[in-house]
Amino acid sequence: MDLETRVAMAEDVIAEAGLEAKCSVQSLHSGLLVKKAEELGANAIVKGFRNSADIDYELPMAKVNHDLAGIETVFIASDGNYGHVSSSLVKEVFALGGDISKYVTPSVLKKMQEGKE
Repeated sequence: MDLETRVAMAEDVIAEAGLEAKCSVQSLHSGLLVKKAEELGANAIVKGFRNSADIDYELPMAKVNHDLAGIETVFIASDGNYGHVSSSLVKEVFALGGDISKYVTPSVLKKMQEGKE
């Protein structure tokens, strides 16, 4: 799935939640995330995590981002019922014809189905 489609899906989810006034989706083609955050005037980077492996991966980057630009990283835990779910797993189940509706929003499912046609 291309970057433009993934951005559109994220924007749809934010709109469905009524959060367009509070957040935006930005893409980063190359370079440092913290530099992009600075360009946008952001004072925090928000990251989600599913499990301890995600935290082990993200914490060093959060520390470096803070060292480089003083920008904090805010971590949001996923619902514990979905700690085993990754985008790779969802894409594989979908590609093999499985039902992924419990793992994605209706708008994401629709975009994925459109992309399969």
